[in-house]
Amino acid sequence: MSREAISLTGELGLLRQALAAAAELLEPSIVGEELSPDAGREVLAVISLAEARVELLRRAVIGAVDPALLLSRHNEVTAPLRSNDDPDIILKPFARRKIAREGARDD
Repeated sequence: MSREAISLTGELGLLRQALAAAAELLEPSIVGEELSPDAGREVLAVISLAEARVELLRRAVIGAVDPALLLSRHNEVTAPLRSNDDPDIILKPFARRKIAREGARDD
């Protein structure tokens, strides 16, 4: 995994998959079946995790937190598969010395 950058495309792809999973769990209720308590808890858990990840992503994009907090295998930066792929937005982790400088100011 690259420690140099975070792929916004990868991060948004994971969030899309999580929300699609939540929608799939809700499918029985859409066709008029009762949603089981377990399925309801699972949907709530997926949505809560996605909400927390979106908030962390928002804070990383505006520079309030180090984007390195988002680093994971799913958002590793990779080369485009095809030349006509949409361009990716890359978030770069703060430099260690920037973190140290900001920590020193907080004291």
